[in-house]
Amino acid sequence: MGNAQSVLQLNLTHERLEGSFKRPDENKALEGWESLKENFGHMLPGDTNDLWIWLMDQQRDQLLNLMAFAAAHSVNAVELKYSGDRKQAFAYADQLGQALNVNMGD
Repeated sequence: MGNAQSVLQLNLTHERLEGSFKRPDENKALEGWESLKENFGHMLPGDTNDLWIWLMDQQRDQLLNLMAFAAAHSVNAVELKYSGDRKQAFAYADQLGQALNVNMGD
């Protein structure tokens, strides 16, 4: 959304995953993620001034899908070489993976 002025102050960050895989171009998870990102990129208006109008015109399921995509983008379960003391975060990530029936190894 660039430098647009908004009353909503929401910041999502994420790890770049491509470097975590030996062959990122063959990874199903990255491929699926890129597909979702591309689909939402085609749907969202290019002008931030049109975003609220667009959101108000969407069906509930579409909005929930968009919110789930944004929330998923902020989940950080990447265990890096120097992850520090994030044992509890990784335990929560395991619980989330089990609840969603997601195994990134697959």
